[in-house]
Amino acid sequence: MAIASIINVAQRKDFDAADEMGQRLLAAQRGTVFWEALAYEWMANLDAMRGRMGSAGQRWQRSFNLTFGRGLQGQYLARAARRAIAERSLWDDPVRARLLLDQALNRVPLEDLSPLDRPYGQLALAYAAADEPERARALVREYEAIPEADHSKETELWKYGALGVAALVDGDFDAAISALWQFDEGNACNTCAFPWLARAYDRAGQADSAQMLYQQFVERPSYLLSYDAAHLAHG
Repeated sequence: MAIASIINVAQRKDFDAADEMGQRLLAAQRGTVFWEALAYEWMANLDAMRGRMGSAGQRWQRSFNLTFGRGLQGQYLARAARRAIAERSLWDDPVRARLLLDQALNRVPLEDLSPLDRPYGQLALAYAAADEPERARALVREYEAIPEADHSKETELWKYGALGVAALVDGDFDAAISALWQFDEGNACNTCAFPWLARAYDRAGQADSAQMLYQQFVERPSYLLSYDAAHLAHG
């Protein structure tokens, strides 16, 4: 069973069916670390969207343990960043999100990883979402200063997401909107910028633009349920 099938079902908002398919995928892929960890992460987000936070936490932790246990530290940090964004929104608790991020980076310092394996953009965005805009900008500056880091077009986009959310936290809505549109341009995650943009427009007093973006976010399919989950549940 392909993960794409589960994604398609989840996009139709049939979360119970997606969960059942995920359980079958786990049974079929037990011991295959990449797919097993990915399935646990997706199922954690399915739980979170249905308010099942106890189960979500257990599944997130299982995904973390599988990833870290096989030495996939870059993926571990990326998963920690995604979870931090989700929990910050779902619990409305930036301190909780910062604790998750700090614990992950204490366990796996960035300097211990090859520059190509460091998920700077996702970590920076997560710190911005956790109301730490200066920490987010510091990570972006570090990323930009390291030529050996992953500067592929797709990866570069995430720094704009981080800078946009940092500007949103600071109340600089024009800068936030500008950076977040850059985050959206050509991003394979074709909904990742929308909820942040909607919040920026809403706080800038442009309610019609905010409503349009929220509507597009809800209606447009996205493959990145692990990122969308917090916003769908929070909204």
